[in-house]
Amino acid sequence: DWSVEGHTAIRLMRDAAFPDAKVACDLHRRDMRPFAFEEGLAMTVEQIEAVDRVVILGSDLRQRLPLLMQRLRKRVRQGRPVWRIGAMNYRTNMEIARDAIIRPRDWPAVIARAMEQVIELGYEAAGMREWMAAVPERHEAGKILADALVEGSCALLVGEEIRSHPDAAALVWGLDLLMRACGHAEAERDGRNLIPEGMNAPTITRLFGDIRTSVGEIFAAAERGELDAVVLIGSDPVGDGLFPSVAQRALARVPLVQVGAISGDISRFAAVQLPAAAYSEIDGTFVNMEGRVRVAQKPLRSLGEERPLWKVMMRLVVEMGGEPPVVSLDELRAEVARRVPELAEAWNGKPISDEALRLRPRRNRDAAHLPSWRPQRRLDLVSRYSMYREGMWARASRFLSEAGVLHALPDLVMHPATFAELGVKPGEEIVVESDLGAHRFVVQPREDVAEGVLFVAKRGVAGDLSDVVEVDLKGAAA
Repeated sequence: DWSVEGHTAIRLMRDAAFPDAKVACDLHRRDMRPFAFEEGLAMTVEQIEAVDRVVILGSDLRQRLPLLMQRLRKRVRQGRPVWRIGAMNYRTNMEIARDAIIRPRDWPAVIARAMEQVIELGYEAAGMREWMAAVPERHEAGKILADALVEGSCALLVGEEIRSHPDAAALVWGLDLLMRACGHAEAERDGRNLIPEGMNAPTITRLFGDIRTSVGEIFAAAERGELDAVVLIGSDPVGDGLFPSVAQRALARVPLVQVGAISGDISRFAAVQLPAAAYSEIDGTFVNMEGRVRVAQKPLRSLGEERPLWKVMMRLVVEMGGEPPVVSLDELRAEVARRVPELAEAWNGKPISDEALRLRPRRNRDAAHLPSWRPQRRLDLVSRYSMYREGMWARASRFLSEAGVLHALPDLVMHPATFAELGVKPGEEIVVESDLGAHRFVVQPREDVAEGVLFVAKRGVAGDLSDVVEVDLKGAAA
């Protein structure tokens, strides 16, 4: 149900009924990293809008955070530029003053080049030279990053291209070193903003950090016959197009307990279905992208049999022969406060001040991650945005024509120069080879994609490719 109480109830249910279970908190294979990758924005939107330099790093921000995108457009209209580095010239409806299109495999070289430049200017943090030594290449796009960092104030908006990178933890660590060297990492000047994937981002790692895995690893274990059951809460990896074949193969091997407000396509695999109320039908606490806390009260009245997720989780504990850890919302919130003490103020009956109750990111200052991944295939693969959102938008369209506008890009696109280099023709069926095997797709040309990148614009069509970061291509006739 997206609430902090719902997430906490999942943890309590796991500890009481399935103490050996792992938890995947989203449908993204590579978002689980040693860093707190759901930490959210370190700055408020107002602070981001006001800094000297803003750099978007590998994000389709117009799709991810449209409200923040509006504020950046306002900033540009006022004569304060926005810079960007990424794998595609994503539409922003504003002028990007400095722009560099790179391959995802170039991110370590970009950061290393920025480190070289700031060191030349007299800025350095412990660990930077060791990080640079692990990266043999340098990419000139790093100059954009370095020029922004040496300004008086700077905001980095770190997006999905870095989150989904095989060396994601090392890249985030490298950015943190740069921010620390240039004076942008202090508590009140923390400018590294990791674009959150969803609601309650600052609390996810606190609740699940020690038991978290990825959905790809869960499906793989299920397919190998290593699991007794899978409990799926509020997701549809088949209907939303992410992991469609992988999920179907895995769930054909193990029983599925489905919990949620919408059954979806995944329901045909469910051995048990437990209805749970939607977020609009519960009393709950929510944390937005800035870490601001809101408590929802007087929810819509549910007309069905569903109950708040926390009650469903506690009933599941009882059915498994255990004692429910909590039996009331007050007891549940006491458990939340034990794990996230700052939230105790949210339920004292007093008005919530935006600044007084804001969950700020927790930095892991002791972690050190050096780049180590080396690509093995010719092309990088980049996916546009979360399949959950894409599927949701299509289902919410009143008319088929609206869905066509939402999905204006072809399914898969590639730069014309990449077609020529590989000796394949646009519009013909192409064999895409990856660690998951060979798949056939039709790929269309598009000049605003980085050369050497296969760009998946609709992951519902090519959902199986969501589990890879690099591919090889060849003509179907070959």
